[in-house]
Amino acid sequence: MINAIAHRGYAAKYPENTYTAFAAAIELRFAVIELDVHLSLDGIPVVIHDFNVDRVTDGKGDVDQFTVAELKN
Repeated sequence: MINAIAHRGYAAKYPENTYTAFAAAIELRFAVIELDVHLSLDGIPVVIHDFNVDRVTDGKGDVDQFTVAELKN
C-alpha cells in the first residue's frame, strides 16, 4: 500500500478527477483517494476540484452556474 493521498485520483499521471485517475490510485493501493464534489445549476453533484471551470475547460464561470449538460460540453 502506498501511504499517501491520491489527490484528485492519481492526477500526477492521469487527467484529474477521471475514472482512469481513480482506478489507477485504487490499483496502486493508495491509502486515501481525495475528491471534491460541487452541485451544478440543476442540483446534480459533479466531481470537480475547483469552484469554477476556468482552469480545466475553455469556459469561464462557477460550476453552480452551469447545468450538467453544459458542463459535459
